Amino acid sequence: MSQAPSLRRHHSTFSPFSTTPTSCREAQAHVSTETVDMPLMIEYDEFYVSDDGIARTFYELHATGSTKKPPFAIEERYDLKQAKKTFVLRKPAPDENSPHSSNEDQDAQPEVLSRNSLGAVDLGKVITSVHIQEIDQGVFGSAGTGATTWEASLAMALYFGTQRHQLSGNVVELGCGVGVGSILNILASTLDHRERSHVKSVTLTDGNDEVLQQCRSNVHQALAGVPPSTRPPISIKNLEWKEAFESLDRCSDILGGAKYKTVIACDCAYRHQAIKPLSETLASILQPEGTIHMFGPYNRSAFLETCRYLSRELNLDVTLEWVEINRYRLKPASEIEGSGWSEKDDGSFASQCAAKDSSNHKADESLFDID
Repeated sequence: MSQAPSLRRHHSTFSPFSTTPTSCREAQAHVSTETVDMPLMIEYDEFYVSDDGIARTFYELHATGSTKKPPFAIEERYDLKQAKKTFVLRKPAPDENSPHSSNEDQDAQPEVLSRNSLGAVDLGKVITSVHIQEIDQGVFGSAGTGATTWEASLAMALYFGTQRHQLSGNVVELGCGVGVGSILNILASTLDHRERSHVKSVTLTDGNDEVLQQCRSNVHQALAGVPPSTRPPISIKNLEWKEAFESLDRCSDILGGAKYKTVIACDCAYRHQAIKPLSETLASILQPEGTIHMFGPYNRSAFLETCRYLSRELNLDVTLEWVEINRYRLKPASEIEGSGWSEKDDGSFASQCAAKDSSNHKADESLFDID
């Protein structure tokens, strides 16, 4: 009898908001006029924690009837004692009617089975994994909300995994926090060597020095094993929206006068007083024919107010669409007969992937174009 984690499933909806000065498409969702902030945390949610203090969560794009499966799903392994998360990219299992590629499956790890009320759920095969260190004391410390990772960054990585053409030119992320979103984007872009990346550069920004220090450490560790020739150059800069809004010249100096074709912000619009400086900063660094992509919970009023501000005050064309995410809270070591899978083997492989990345952390930093 083999073991696999059972799970608890939640269905979450994130709204990737796109805005561009060159095209006009009808919004696909009603924009609420409610002005009450939603809480940052989901009430009554819970982790299932193993004896060694690890809580596992699995994220996948919700099936929409499309015949093409997304290239990866994401498992989060949260070490609550060390404030460290390991993100495991998993290749979804092929459909029963799809031909199996012997070349791709030759080195793949065993499939992972889990279950919910609908029966067994295939978590797929491990592709690679990466460690992300968070900051002690979390949102209650001096680092604030940038101290931890947020689900909108995972929704963003899953979305761009199926929309690689949306990531192009010089890319900048505002409010990058400890870096998980852009790190996953860069790692995902190296998975399929048949598809050429159109990203010229990636710039990560945040307004908190403590957060940026941890972000730099995470980027160095996560990408140490990725040859520079296979990824874009990376810059990390301090950019605070309020200061940037009050002095757009200073904002331009910080970014070296650069304008960006792709501007990303994940879970940044949650305080109403930040709507104007955030919106003005987003628009000021966007190049002609560029696109802003914002991701956040669909029912957060400040997010929707930001959409309205960019549309009405800054005359940008806005598109709203919903990205539906299945989130599974995994229970450790529940048994499934005949699954042919060992939780120990799978966990060891994921740890080895992350450890390999970690061992390369001491590599010559001259290999990186990181400020």
